[in-house]
Amino acid sequence: MIKTIGLFPNPTKENWRKVTEKIISFLQKKKTQIVMDPAFLAKYPLEGIKNGASLDDAEIIISLGGDGTLLQLVGSINNYDRPILGVNLGTLGFLTEFTVDSLHEILDKVIKGDFRTQRRIALHSAVIRNNKVAAENIALNDVVIGHEKLARLLSISVFFDEKYVTTYKADGLIVCTPTGSTAYSLSAGGPIVEPTLEAILLTPICPHTITNRPIIIPADKSIRITLPKPGIDAAMTIDGQICVQIKRDDEIEIKQSPKNINLITSSTTSFFGVLQKKLGWNESDNSNLQ
Repeated sequence: MIKTIGLFPNPTKENWRKVTEKIISFLQKKKTQIVMDPAFLAKYPLEGIKNGASLDDAEIIISLGGDGTLLQLVGSINNYDRPILGVNLGTLGFLTEFTVDSLHEILDKVIKGDFRTQRRIALHSAVIRNNKVAAENIALNDVVIGHEKLARLLSISVFFDEKYVTTYKADGLIVCTPTGSTAYSLSAGGPIVEPTLEAILLTPICPHTITNRPIIIPADKSIRITLPKPGIDAAMTIDGQICVQIKRDDEIEIKQSPKNINLITSSTTSFFGVLQKKLGWNESDNSNLQ
């Protein structure tokens, strides 16, 4: 039995309060302890919740919003291996596959421990400045290196396990997980990768040379990135949530995080089913196939 559940609502969603209060009422009837961030409750008081606590104290965390909300949650917790239930308050998401209509049914199963999780790898990124770590973050989707202000070509040198690979001349570079392959990387021409694979993708953004193509490498490879041309304003964005300025002579190190993200998944929805719905793929007529 699950005794403590954390709630992470997105207050910018139109119906977030109504849905959150329904969940609170349901969980309280089930004698389940509810954990919410104290700073959030101070700004958005909720009936039935008086005191907040760290979401890291929860056995399971419910993300209420969209894919962006779930990514924000991942960036704000320390216990990344806590199972996360993504509830979409809009349309079906790649990460938040559960809807409000099915909420009571899935919550009842979750409280009983009747659920399955899918393990997703994450990326650990670090900016090394003057031989010290200036910033480090965890990304479930992607780490993007690009210009901070002006849109113009960057020279981005890439090393795998300290072996030089190439220097991209492009608007930027996306380093992503298989989970992030259906996000920014897909828009930039990267491949779709089944999200449970352990791999890292590198997708250049508008490369100046047509032979600069996306690369897929094993997840156990370490990646080092430098910008050989000094004096160019650049930035690193983590999951579209956090922006870190890249200064002259900085180095960026990216590798698989030692901790994984565990998403609670539906037994009726597959990754390819989501692709068919989100990307408008039509199912083939297989009636004539033997």
